[in-house]
Formats: sequence, structure tokens, C-alpha cells
Amino acid sequence: MKKKTLYTLAGLSSLLVCSLNTITNDGNDLTRAVGDEIIKHPVIHLLDGIPFAFDGETIYDMIILNAKIFRLQHGAKNKETGILEGLYTFNGQKHTLHSLAELELSYDHELATKKEELETAYVKASSFAQEWTNKEKEIVKKFDDDLENEIHPKDRHVSSETARRLTRLNRRALQEELDKEKNNLKRKHMSDIKAFDEEFAEHKEQYNHKIAELQPIFLQIRDDFINLMRPFISLAKGSKHFMLELIYDWSKLKQGKKDSLLLRWDETEEGNEETAYLRDMTRLQYLDSFCTDQRSLVKTIVHSCPKGYKQFQDLREKQQAANAKK
Repeated sequence: MKKKTLYTLAGLSSLLVCSLNTITNDGNDLTRAVGDEIIKHPVIHLLDGIPFAFDGETIYDMIILNAKIFRLQHGAKNKETGILEGLYTFNGQKHTLHSLAELELSYDHELATKKEELETAYVKASSFAQEWTNKEKEIVKKFDDDLENEIHPKDRHVSSETARRLTRLNRRALQEELDKEKNNLKRKHMSDIKAFDEEFAEHKEQYNHKIAELQPIFLQIRDDFINLMRPFISLAKGSKHFMLELIYDWSKLKQGKKDSLLLRWDETEEGNEETAYLRDMTRLQYLDSFCTDQRSLVKTIVHSCPKGYKQFQDLREKQQAANAKK
């Protein structure tokens, strides 16, 4: 298919593509269906099918760029097995951006779960007053029961003087026992708290080590992403306001996307898009989420441009027919 020069609006449309599924190789079709959500902004309908805006060749350019970044996010299809395989190797295994983001997320969950477990135990260990109150009641009751048996034996009678002497002895012993148990409980609580602190510090160190291991491959993937996008960044000038309106309309359609990183573009000065990528893409999960949101955005834009998409289909059919004749 012969490609034309990209102009501002067409280039920006491509800029917003990160991981649209390729429609020919990976089985992910963009064909419009009844009920598909569309952006109802008047300008997008005005530009639908218009050359250098949202026409067939622009849709084609979007999909070509998307195919490259889809492979970054989800891998490339193995010609022999037909299964998607990651382009990156981590700890001897093939990975994609998405699988590495899930691995990073699992590390986060591990640490969060351990922290929650330790905090629960920490709170229990720290509740000395309540535990001591219960322990004190238990000791006093035992001493009272023992004293009752000594002063009122069933098989003999004791004098009131003997009763008073036994009471004093038992009360003294009771206080000694209470002091001893209280000190033991305090030491145990302090030891438990120290152990919890040390255990969490150990888990945090292990977590930091795992995240550090991911850093080199994260930087590689982020660089690959920026290198793919760099030729299109300069084409974004002049269309930011309009494209932001489309992004806001898309985020309203997708109720859970109101905090999408795509919306951060509004905080970025024109010409500083690459700097914004470095600012926002600090983790594998953020980059993966950004690509997923862009895939959803562009799919919605394509569904909102029936004329442009029909032109793309016609161009593709002509190209396939030409290839068949060769």
C-alpha cells in the first residue's frame, strides 16, 4: 500500500496509538459492530474520511504503528506455533511488557500482603494493656480458688488466725506472681514488636531487590516505546486542543478511565511529550496501562469514523488483490 506524507492531525492520531491489535495477524479485528461506543464530538464526524485527517490511509498508518507497539506489549506471533511470544528476556524466560507488568504487580501484592499480616500481628502485640488485664484476672481467680481450698478444707476446721495468715501469704505470693507475669509479658511484647519490624524490613529489602532486577529491562522497553513514538511526536503540534477533547470524550465513555495517564497530556507543554513520557512512565505497570488505554482510545476513534474505516478496508482489499496477481 502506498503511503502518503503524514500531516499534523493524521500524525497525532498515530501518536495516540500505542497498542491497537493488528487486524490481520493477531486475530483482533477492528470491525465496527452494533452497539460499539463512539465519540460524538462534531469535529470528528466532520473530519471522518477527509484526506490527511481521519481517512483510510490515516487509519492504515495508525494500525501499522500500533502493530509495532502491540508486539512490544503483547509479543509477536510464532510462525510455527501461532502463539504470541515476548520480545524480551528476563531471568531466562521470554516476556512481554504486559507479563513483566504483571510480575511487578505480583511483587507489589506480595509486599502489601506481608505488610498487612505483620500490621495485624503488630497491633495484637502492641495491645499490652488489654492482654495484661485478661491475664491479671486469670491469675487472681486462680489464687482466689487456691486460697478458698486452703482456708475451707472439707476435712478439717481452721482458726480465724490461721485463715488471716494464709490470706496474707497468698496475697503476697499473688503480688509476686503478678509482677513476674507482667514483666514477662512486657518482654514478650517488646520482642514480638522487634521481630515484626525486622521481618518486614527483610521483606522490604527482598522487594526492593526484585524491583531493581526489573529496572534494566523496564528502561529498555521504555526506550523502545519512545523510539517508536519519536517520529510522530513532532507531528502533534497544532492539534493538541482538539485531540484532548476526543480523549476527554473517550474517558467519559470508559467510566473507569477518568484517571488515565492519557489525560496528563493536558499538563504537558507542546513539544515536551517525550519529557512527559519519562515523567509518567516510571513503572512497567504505568507503561502497560498507558498502552492499553491508547489501544482503547484509538479503537473508539476508529469506530467513530465509519467513512475512514471503510476507505481503509477498500485500500486493503485492493492491496490484497494486487498481491494475489504477483
